[in-house]
Amino acid sequence: MSFISRNMGQFAYFNALLNHPTWEGKTVLDFGGNAGNMLLDPDSTIEHDRYWCIDVSKDAIELGLQRYPQANFVFHDCYNFEFNPFGVRNLPLPELETEFDFILAVSVFGTNTPRAEMLTTAAELSGWLSDDGVLAFTFIDPHHIPVDAELSNLQHFLEDGFDRLDENQKRASWYTIKDDDIWVESDARGQYEDSEGHWFLALYTADYMRFLFPDAEILPPVRPLAKHHCCVIRGKKTTSYVSKVTGHFAYFDAQLARPAWKGKRVLDFGGNIGNTLLDPESTIEHDKYWCIDVSRDALETGRKMFPDAKFIFYDGYDFEFNPTGKRDLPLPELGVQFDYILSVAVFGTNTPKGQMLDLVDRLKRWLSPDGVLAFTFLDPHHVPVGSTATNLQFYLEDGFGRLDERQTHGSWYTIKNDDVYVESDALNTYEDCEGSGFLALYSVDYMKSLLPEAQIMTPVHPFPKSHCCIIRGKNSV
Repeated sequence: MSFISRNMGQFAYFNALLNHPTWEGKTVLDFGGNAGNMLLDPDSTIEHDRYWCIDVSKDAIELGLQRYPQANFVFHDCYNFEFNPFGVRNLPLPELETEFDFILAVSVFGTNTPRAEMLTTAAELSGWLSDDGVLAFTFIDPHHIPVDAELSNLQHFLEDGFDRLDENQKRASWYTIKDDDIWVESDARGQYEDSEGHWFLALYTADYMRFLFPDAEILPPVRPLAKHHCCVIRGKKTTSYVSKVTGHFAYFDAQLARPAWKGKRVLDFGGNIGNTLLDPESTIEHDKYWCIDVSRDALETGRKMFPDAKFIFYDGYDFEFNPTGKRDLPLPELGVQFDYILSVAVFGTNTPKGQMLDLVDRLKRWLSPDGVLAFTFLDPHHVPVGSTATNLQFYLEDGFGRLDERQTHGSWYTIKNDDVYVESDALNTYEDCEGSGFLALYSVDYMKSLLPEAQIMTPVHPFPKSHCCIIRGKNSV
Protein backbone atom coordinates (compact mmCIF):
# COMPACT_ATOMS: atom_id res chain seq x y z
CA MET A 1 0.00 0.00 0.00
CA SER A 2 1.29 3.45 -0.87
CA PHE A 3 1.71 6.09 1.83
CA ILE A 4 -1.44 7.22 3.67
CA SER A 5 -0.95 10.12 6.05
CA ARG A 6 -2.57 10.30 9.45
CA ASN A 7 -1.34 13.81 10.14
CA MET A 8 -3.88 16.40 11.19
CA GLY A 9 -3.52 20.09 11.84
CA GLN A 10 -2.87 21.38 8.32
CA PHE A 11 -6.00 23.52 8.23
CA ALA A 12 -5.34 24.97 11.68
CA TYR A 13 -1.74 25.74 10.70
CA PHE A 14 -2.55 27.62 7.49
CA ASN A 15 -5.62 29.25 9.02
CA ALA A 16 -3.42 30.78 11.72
CA LEU A 17 -0.53 31.73 9.44
CA LEU A 18 -2.79 33.38 6.88
CA ASN A 19 -4.65 35.30 9.60
CA HIS A 20 -7.94 33.38 9.45
CA PRO A 21 -9.03 34.18 5.89
CA THR A 22 -12.50 33.55 4.53
CA TRP A 23 -12.43 30.01 3.11
CA GLU A 24 -16.07 29.79 2.03
CA GLY A 25 -16.44 30.05 -1.73
CA LYS A 26 -12.67 29.79 -2.32
CA THR A 27 -10.99 27.26 -4.58
CA VAL A 28 -8.29 25.36 -2.70
CA LEU A 29 -5.59 23.04 -4.02
CA ASP A 30 -4.05 20.75 -1.39
CA PHE A 31 -0.80 19.86 -3.15
CA GLY A 32 0.44 16.56 -1.78
CA GLY A 33 -2.70 16.49 0.34
CA ASN A 34 -2.77 12.68 0.55
CA ALA A 35 -6.31 11.57 1.48
CA GLY A 36 -7.63 15.10 1.98
CA ASN A 37 -5.50 16.40 4.84
CA MET A 38 -6.95 19.92 4.77
CA LEU A 39 -10.46 18.52 5.22
CA LEU A 40 -9.61 16.30 8.20
CA ASP A 41 -9.72 19.13 10.71
CA PRO A 42 -13.24 19.33 12.19
CA ASP A 43 -12.94 23.14 12.14
CA SER A 44 -12.17 23.25 8.41
CA THR A 45 -14.59 25.49 6.52
CA ILE A 46 -13.27 24.64 3.05
CA GLU A 47 -16.16 23.67 0.79
CA HIS A 48 -15.69 20.12 -0.48
CA ASP A 49 -16.77 20.85 -4.06
CA ARG A 50 -14.15 23.63 -4.25
CA TYR A 51 -11.35 21.46 -2.91
CA TRP A 52 -8.74 19.75 -5.12
CA CYS A 53 -6.06 17.35 -3.96
CA ILE A 54 -3.07 16.11 -5.98
CA ASP A 55 -0.93 13.30 -4.60
CA VAL A 56 1.49 10.54 -5.67
CA SER A 57 -0.19 7.97 -3.41
CA LYS A 58 -2.88 6.11 -5.35
CA ASP A 59 -4.23 4.47 -2.19
CA ALA A 60 -4.53 7.84 -0.47
CA ILE A 61 -6.37 9.34 -3.43
CA GLU A 62 -8.83 6.42 -3.49
CA LEU A 63 -9.42 6.79 0.25
CA GLY A 64 -9.99 10.53 -0.16
CA LEU A 65 -12.59 9.90 -2.85
CA GLN A 66 -14.44 7.59 -0.47
CA ARG A 67 -14.30 10.06 2.40
CA TYR A 68 -15.16 13.18 0.44
CA PRO A 69 -17.10 12.24 -2.73
CA GLN A 70 -17.81 15.88 -3.65
CA ALA A 71 -14.13 16.85 -3.62
CA ASN A 72 -11.71 16.54 -6.53
CA PHE A 73 -8.86 14.04 -6.10
CA VAL A 74 -6.17 13.65 -8.75
CA PHE A 75 -3.54 10.90 -8.78
CA HIS A 76 -0.17 12.10 -10.10
CA ASP A 77 2.06 9.11 -10.83
CA CYS A 78 5.34 11.02 -10.85
CA TYR A 79 8.58 9.73 -9.39
CA ASN A 80 9.31 10.54 -5.76
CA PHE A 81 12.37 9.02 -4.09
CA GLU A 82 10.56 8.30 -0.82
CA PHE A 83 6.85 8.10 -1.55
CA ASN A 84 6.61 6.90 -5.18
CA PRO A 85 9.93 5.35 -6.20
CA PHE A 86 8.37 3.48 -9.13
CA GLY A 87 6.60 6.55 -10.53
CA VAL A 88 7.23 8.14 -13.93
CA ARG A 89 10.22 10.48 -13.99
CA ASN A 90 9.70 13.98 -15.43
CA LEU A 91 5.93 13.51 -15.56
CA PRO A 92 4.27 16.92 -16.06
CA LEU A 93 1.71 18.10 -13.55
CA PRO A 94 -1.88 17.37 -14.62
CA GLU A 95 -3.79 20.21 -16.26
CA LEU A 96 -6.60 21.16 -13.87
CA GLU A 97 -7.84 24.20 -15.84
CA THR A 98 -8.71 25.97 -12.60
CA GLU A 99 -7.42 29.14 -10.96
CA PHE A 100 -6.95 28.69 -7.24
CA ASP A 101 -7.45 31.13 -4.42
CA PHE A 102 -5.24 29.03 -2.16
CA ILE A 103 -2.56 26.46 -3.00
CA LEU A 104 -1.29 24.82 0.17
CA ALA A 105 1.40 22.18 0.77
CA VAL A 106 2.77 20.62 3.95
CA SER A 107 6.00 18.59 3.84
CA VAL A 108 5.98 18.24 0.08
CA PHE A 109 8.23 20.13 -2.34
CA GLY A 110 9.69 22.31 0.43
CA THR A 111 11.00 19.29 2.32
CA ASN A 112 10.61 16.00 0.42
CA THR A 113 11.96 16.87 -3.03
CA PRO A 114 15.34 18.11 -4.31
CA ARG A 115 16.03 21.82 -4.42
CA ALA A 116 15.55 22.10 -8.19
CA GLU A 117 12.13 20.46 -8.00
CA MET A 118 11.08 22.79 -5.19
CA LEU A 119 11.98 25.84 -7.28
CA THR A 120 10.34 24.62 -10.48
CA THR A 121 7.20 23.36 -8.72
CA ALA A 122 6.73 26.64 -6.87
CA ALA A 123 7.17 28.55 -10.15
CA GLU A 124 4.61 26.39 -11.94
CA LEU A 125 2.06 26.49 -9.12
CA SER A 126 2.29 30.26 -8.79
CA GLY A 127 0.97 30.40 -12.34
CA TRP A 128 -2.13 28.49 -11.21
CA LEU A 129 -3.14 31.20 -8.75
CA SER A 130 -5.96 33.66 -9.19
CA ASP A 131 -4.91 37.32 -9.25
CA ASP A 132 -5.44 37.54 -5.48
CA GLY A 133 -4.40 33.96 -4.78
CA VAL A 134 -1.92 32.65 -2.21
CA LEU A 135 0.64 29.86 -2.52
CA ALA A 136 1.83 28.71 0.91
CA PHE A 137 4.15 25.79 1.57
CA THR A 138 6.16 24.58 4.54
CA PHE A 139 9.88 24.13 4.91
CA ILE A 140 12.14 23.16 7.78
CA ASP A 141 14.82 25.53 9.05
CA PRO A 142 17.71 23.34 10.23
CA HIS A 143 18.71 25.72 13.03
CA HIS A 144 15.25 26.44 14.40
CA ILE A 145 14.52 25.05 17.86
CA PRO A 146 10.78 24.33 18.11
CA VAL A 147 8.75 25.38 21.14
CA ASP A 148 9.19 22.90 24.03
CA ALA A 149 12.17 21.28 22.27
CA GLU A 150 15.82 21.27 23.28
CA LEU A 151 17.28 20.27 19.92
CA SER A 152 17.36 22.13 16.61
CA ASN A 153 15.55 20.57 13.67
CA LEU A 154 18.89 19.47 12.24
CA GLN A 155 19.87 17.74 15.47
CA HIS A 156 16.45 16.12 15.71
CA PHE A 157 16.52 14.63 12.21
CA LEU A 158 20.22 13.70 12.12
CA GLU A 159 20.32 12.26 15.65
CA ASP A 160 23.82 10.72 16.06
CA GLY A 161 24.78 11.91 12.59
CA PHE A 162 24.90 15.50 13.84
CA ASP A 163 28.18 14.79 15.63
CA ARG A 164 29.78 13.77 12.32
CA LEU A 165 29.54 17.38 11.11
CA ASP A 166 32.32 19.88 11.75
CA GLU A 167 31.57 23.33 13.18
CA ASN A 168 31.24 25.02 9.77
CA GLN A 169 28.93 22.27 8.50
CA LYS A 170 26.71 22.68 11.56
CA ARG A 171 26.12 26.34 10.61
CA ALA A 172 25.34 25.77 6.91
CA SER A 173 22.38 27.35 5.12
CA TRP A 174 20.88 24.18 3.64
CA TYR A 175 21.13 20.40 3.84
CA THR A 176 19.95 17.33 1.95
CA ILE A 177 19.51 14.04 3.81
CA LYS A 178 19.10 10.97 1.63
CA ASP A 179 18.89 7.69 3.52
CA ASP A 180 21.95 7.82 5.83
CA ASP A 181 23.89 10.33 3.71
CA ILE A 182 24.13 14.02 4.63
CA TRP A 183 24.89 16.63 1.97
CA VAL A 184 25.85 20.09 3.21
CA GLU A 185 24.99 22.94 0.85
CA SER A 186 24.95 20.42 -1.97
CA ASP A 187 22.36 18.49 -3.90
CA ALA A 188 22.41 14.78 -3.11
CA ARG A 189 24.66 12.78 -5.41
CA GLY A 190 25.28 9.10 -5.94
CA GLN A 191 23.12 6.25 -7.18
CA TYR A 192 20.35 4.90 -4.97
CA GLU A 193 18.24 1.90 -5.76
CA ASP A 194 14.61 2.74 -6.50
CA SER A 195 12.74 0.78 -3.86
CA GLU A 196 10.30 1.41 -1.07
CA GLY A 197 11.58 2.33 2.37
CA HIS A 198 13.98 5.12 1.36
CA TRP A 199 14.05 8.48 3.12
CA PHE A 200 14.61 12.00 1.80
CA LEU A 201 14.59 15.34 3.60
CA ALA A 202 15.72 18.83 2.62
CA LEU A 203 16.24 21.63 5.16
CA TYR A 204 16.73 25.32 4.35
CA THR A 205 17.35 28.28 6.64
CA ALA A 206 14.85 31.12 6.56
CA ASP A 207 17.53 33.42 5.12
CA TYR A 208 18.35 30.96 2.34
CA MET A 209 14.66 30.67 1.44
CA ARG A 210 14.49 34.47 1.24
CA PHE A 211 17.39 34.31 -1.20
CA LEU A 212 15.66 31.63 -3.32
CA PHE A 213 12.26 33.36 -3.19
CA PRO A 214 12.91 37.11 -2.85
CA ASP A 215 9.24 37.97 -3.47
CA ALA A 216 7.98 35.59 -0.76
CA GLU A 217 7.00 36.26 2.82
CA ILE A 218 8.71 33.88 5.27
CA LEU A 219 6.63 33.19 8.37
CA PRO A 220 7.80 31.51 11.60
CA PRO A 221 6.23 28.25 12.80
CA VAL A 222 2.91 28.11 14.61
CA ARG A 223 1.10 25.24 16.26
CA PRO A 224 0.35 22.51 15.53
CA LEU A 225 3.33 22.24 13.15
CA ALA A 226 6.00 23.64 15.42
CA LYS A 227 8.94 22.58 13.25
CA HIS A 228 7.68 24.18 10.04
CA HIS A 229 8.31 27.65 8.71
CA CYS A 230 6.07 28.77 5.86
CA CYS A 231 6.89 30.36 2.51
CA VAL A 232 4.00 32.53 1.26
CA ILE A 233 3.80 33.80 -2.32
CA ARG A 234 0.91 36.11 -3.15
CA GLY A 235 -0.77 36.81 -6.47
CA LYS A 236 -0.59 35.17 -9.85
CA LYS A 237 2.89 35.17 -11.34
CA THR A 238 3.41 35.15 -15.10
CA THR A 239 6.45 32.92 -15.31
CA SER A 240 8.40 32.07 -18.44
CA TYR A 241 9.00 28.39 -19.01
CA VAL A 242 10.88 26.62 -16.20
CA SER A 243 11.74 23.02 -17.01
CA LYS A 244 11.48 20.07 -14.65
CA VAL A 245 13.04 17.60 -17.05
CA THR A 246 16.14 15.79 -15.83
CA GLY A 247 18.30 13.16 -17.50
CA HIS A 248 20.19 15.40 -19.92
CA PHE A 249 23.66 14.47 -18.65
CA ALA A 250 22.91 10.74 -18.56
CA TYR A 251 21.60 10.89 -22.14
CA PHE A 252 24.59 12.70 -23.64
CA ASP A 253 27.07 10.78 -21.50
CA ALA A 254 25.74 7.58 -23.08
CA GLN A 255 25.46 8.96 -26.63
CA LEU A 256 29.03 10.31 -26.55
CA ALA A 257 30.48 7.07 -25.06
CA ARG A 258 31.15 8.55 -21.62
CA PRO A 259 33.81 11.13 -22.40
CA ALA A 260 36.01 12.84 -19.81
CA TRP A 261 33.93 15.90 -18.85
CA LYS A 262 36.27 17.35 -16.24
CA GLY A 263 38.11 20.40 -17.48
CA LYS A 264 35.88 20.69 -20.56
CA ARG A 265 33.93 23.80 -21.53
CA VAL A 266 30.27 22.94 -21.99
CA LEU A 267 27.46 25.04 -23.51
CA ASP A 268 23.94 23.88 -22.64
CA PHE A 269 21.97 25.53 -25.45
CA GLY A 270 18.39 25.98 -24.27
CA GLY A 271 19.49 24.53 -20.92
CA ASN A 272 16.79 26.33 -18.90
CA ILE A 273 17.75 26.12 -15.19
CA GLY A 274 20.99 24.27 -15.87
CA ASN A 275 19.44 20.98 -16.87
CA THR A 276 22.68 19.17 -17.65
CA LEU A 277 23.99 19.95 -14.15
CA LEU A 278 20.90 18.56 -12.42
CA ASP A 279 21.92 14.94 -12.79
CA PRO A 280 23.59 13.78 -9.54
CA GLU A 281 26.17 11.92 -11.63
CA SER A 282 27.15 14.95 -13.70
CA THR A 283 30.91 15.59 -13.64
CA ILE A 284 30.76 18.86 -15.58
CA GLU A 285 32.60 21.55 -13.65
CA HIS A 286 30.25 24.40 -12.81
CA ASP A 287 32.76 27.15 -13.61
CA LYS A 288 33.20 25.67 -17.10
CA TYR A 289 29.48 25.48 -17.82
CA TRP A 290 27.49 28.01 -19.87
CA CYS A 291 23.72 28.03 -20.39
CA ILE A 292 21.79 30.10 -22.94
CA ASP A 293 18.00 30.22 -22.79
CA VAL A 294 15.00 32.38 -23.70
CA SER A 295 13.38 31.95 -20.27
CA ARG A 296 14.45 34.73 -17.91
CA ASP A 297 12.81 33.04 -14.92
CA ALA A 298 14.60 29.76 -15.59
CA LEU A 299 17.97 31.50 -15.77
CA GLU A 300 17.36 33.33 -12.49
CA THR A 301 16.59 29.99 -10.88
CA GLY A 302 19.72 28.47 -12.41
CA ARG A 303 21.95 31.25 -11.08
CA LYS A 304 20.70 30.59 -7.56
CA MET A 305 21.26 26.86 -7.85
CA PHE A 306 24.66 26.97 -9.57
CA PRO A 307 26.32 30.30 -8.71
CA ASP A 308 29.66 29.37 -10.32
CA ALA A 309 28.09 28.65 -13.73
CA LYS A 310 27.33 31.22 -16.45
CA PHE A 311 23.69 31.84 -17.41
CA ILE A 312 22.96 34.05 -20.41
CA PHE A 313 19.51 35.36 -21.32
CA TYR A 314 18.78 35.36 -25.04
CA ASP A 315 15.66 37.39 -25.85
CA GLY A 316 15.18 35.80 -29.26
CA TYR A 317 11.74 35.06 -30.63
CA ASP A 318 10.37 31.58 -30.02
CA PHE A 319 6.81 30.76 -31.05
CA GLU A 320 6.13 28.62 -27.99
CA PHE A 321 8.53 29.72 -25.25
CA ASN A 322 9.24 33.40 -25.98
CA PRO A 323 6.53 34.76 -28.30
CA THR A 324 7.33 38.38 -27.32
CA GLY A 325 11.04 38.00 -28.08
CA LYS A 326 12.94 39.79 -30.84
CA ARG A 327 12.87 38.20 -34.27
CA ASP A 328 16.20 37.56 -36.01
CA LEU A 329 18.14 38.54 -32.89
CA PRO A 330 21.79 37.44 -33.22
CA LEU A 331 23.14 35.03 -30.63
CA PRO A 332 25.21 36.70 -27.91
CA GLU A 333 28.97 36.63 -28.47
CA LEU A 334 30.44 34.55 -25.64
CA GLY A 335 34.07 34.72 -26.77
CA VAL A 336 34.57 31.04 -25.90
CA GLN A 337 35.33 27.92 -27.89
CA PHE A 338 33.45 24.97 -26.47
CA ASP A 339 34.45 21.35 -26.13
CA TYR A 340 30.80 20.33 -26.01
CA ILE A 341 27.64 22.08 -27.14
CA LEU A 342 24.58 20.12 -26.03
CA SER A 343 20.91 20.71 -26.67
CA VAL A 344 17.77 18.76 -25.75
CA ALA A 345 14.43 19.51 -27.41
CA VAL A 346 15.42 22.93 -28.72
CA PHE A 347 16.36 23.68 -32.34
CA GLY A 348 15.98 20.05 -33.41
CA THR A 349 12.36 19.98 -32.29
CA ASN A 350 11.07 23.43 -31.30
CA THR A 351 12.18 25.64 -34.17
CA PRO A 352 11.40 25.72 -37.92
CA LYS A 353 13.73 23.81 -40.25
CA GLY A 354 15.45 26.91 -41.61
CA GLN A 355 16.18 28.21 -38.13
CA MET A 356 17.50 24.80 -37.06
CA LEU A 357 19.98 24.73 -39.94
CA ASP A 358 21.04 28.32 -39.27
CA LEU A 359 21.64 27.58 -35.57
CA VAL A 360 23.64 24.47 -36.38
CA ASP A 361 25.84 26.51 -38.70
CA ARG A 362 26.39 29.20 -36.06
CA LEU A 363 27.06 26.80 -33.21
CA LYS A 364 29.59 24.81 -35.27
CA ARG A 365 31.72 27.97 -35.35
CA TRP A 366 31.74 28.00 -31.54
CA LEU A 367 33.33 24.55 -31.29
CA SER A 368 36.96 24.01 -30.43
CA PRO A 369 38.86 22.03 -33.10
CA ASP A 370 38.18 18.85 -31.12
CA GLY A 371 34.71 19.94 -30.04
CA VAL A 372 31.36 18.16 -30.38
CA LEU A 373 27.88 19.54 -31.08
CA ALA A 374 25.12 17.11 -30.06
CA PHE A 375 21.39 17.80 -30.20
CA THR A 376 18.20 15.76 -30.07
CA PHE A 377 15.49 15.38 -32.69
CA LEU A 378 12.34 13.30 -33.04
CA ASP A 379 11.95 10.75 -35.81
CA PRO A 380 8.20 10.68 -36.59
CA HIS A 381 8.23 6.96 -37.42
CA HIS A 382 10.30 5.75 -34.46
CA VAL A 383 8.49 3.56 -31.92
CA PRO A 384 10.13 4.13 -28.51
CA VAL A 385 10.96 1.22 -26.23
CA GLY A 386 7.92 0.35 -24.15
CA SER A 387 5.51 2.02 -26.57
CA THR A 388 3.21 0.75 -29.30
CA ALA A 389 2.81 4.14 -31.02
CA THR A 390 5.22 6.04 -33.24
CA ASN A 391 6.36 9.49 -32.16
CA LEU A 392 4.03 10.98 -34.78
CA GLN A 393 1.03 9.03 -33.47
CA PHE A 394 1.92 10.00 -29.88
CA TYR A 395 2.11 13.74 -30.54
CA LEU A 396 -0.80 13.95 -32.98
CA GLU A 397 -3.13 11.72 -30.94
CA ASP A 398 -6.51 11.82 -32.71
CA GLY A 399 -5.07 14.05 -35.42
CA PHE A 400 -3.10 11.12 -36.80
CA GLY A 401 -6.34 9.68 -38.15
CA ARG A 402 -6.86 12.81 -40.28
CA LEU A 403 -3.74 12.08 -42.36
CA ASP A 404 -4.04 10.10 -45.58
CA GLU A 405 -1.82 7.09 -46.30
CA ARG A 406 0.82 9.13 -48.13
CA GLN A 407 0.96 11.76 -45.39
CA THR A 408 1.58 9.14 -42.68
CA HIS A 409 4.85 8.24 -44.45
CA GLY A 410 6.24 11.77 -44.73
CA SER A 411 9.92 12.47 -44.13
CA TRP A 412 9.33 15.52 -41.92
CA TYR A 413 6.47 17.29 -40.18
CA THR A 414 5.72 20.55 -38.44
CA ILE A 415 2.96 20.74 -35.83
CA LYS A 416 1.92 24.29 -35.00
CA ASN A 417 -0.94 24.60 -32.54
CA ASP A 418 -3.50 22.14 -33.94
CA ASP A 419 -2.28 22.30 -37.55
CA VAL A 420 -0.13 19.59 -39.13
CA TYR A 421 2.17 20.41 -42.07
CA VAL A 422 3.62 17.50 -44.05
CA GLU A 423 6.93 18.21 -45.81
CA SER A 424 6.10 21.90 -46.10
CA ASP A 425 7.66 25.19 -44.97
CA ALA A 426 4.51 27.12 -45.88
CA LEU A 427 3.30 27.74 -42.33
CA ASN A 428 0.30 29.95 -41.65
CA THR A 429 0.63 33.14 -39.62
CA TYR A 430 -0.38 32.79 -35.97
CA GLU A 431 -0.98 35.31 -33.25
CA ASP A 432 2.04 35.52 -30.96
CA CYS A 433 0.73 34.48 -27.58
CA GLU A 434 1.82 32.30 -24.70
CA GLY A 435 0.53 28.76 -24.69
CA SER A 436 1.05 28.18 -28.40
CA GLY A 437 2.58 24.86 -29.37
CA PHE A 438 5.28 24.05 -31.89
CA LEU A 439 6.98 20.75 -32.74
CA ALA A 440 9.12 19.60 -35.64
CA LEU A 441 9.84 15.94 -36.46
CA TYR A 442 12.42 14.66 -38.96
CA SER A 443 13.07 11.11 -40.09
CA VAL A 444 16.61 9.80 -39.68
CA ASP A 445 17.12 9.67 -43.44
CA TYR A 446 15.89 13.24 -43.87
CA MET A 447 18.15 14.51 -41.08
CA LYS A 448 21.10 12.78 -42.80
CA SER A 449 20.21 14.58 -46.04
CA LEU A 450 20.11 17.95 -44.25
CA LEU A 451 23.35 17.38 -42.31
CA PRO A 452 25.41 14.83 -44.25
CA GLU A 453 28.48 15.38 -42.03
CA ALA A 454 26.54 14.37 -38.90
CA GLN A 455 26.48 11.05 -37.07
CA ILE A 456 22.94 9.98 -36.16
CA MET A 457 22.56 7.97 -32.94
CA THR A 458 19.54 5.92 -31.93
CA PRO A 459 17.64 6.86 -28.75
CA VAL A 460 18.93 5.79 -25.34
CA HIS A 461 17.57 6.01 -21.81
CA PRO A 462 16.26 8.29 -20.36
CA PHE A 463 14.94 9.88 -23.61
CA PRO A 464 13.61 6.90 -25.59
CA LYS A 465 11.81 9.16 -28.10
CA SER A 466 14.86 11.23 -29.06
CA HIS A 467 17.52 10.45 -31.63
CA CYS A 468 20.77 12.37 -31.38
CA CYS A 469 22.58 14.29 -34.12
CA ILE A 470 26.34 14.60 -33.50
CA ILE A 471 28.59 16.98 -35.42
CA ARG A 472 32.30 16.98 -34.61
CA GLY A 473 34.91 19.72 -34.91
CA LYS A 474 37.51 19.61 -37.64
CA ASN A 475 40.06 17.76 -35.49
CA SER A 476 37.61 15.58 -33.55
CA VAL A 477 37.74 11.84 -34.18
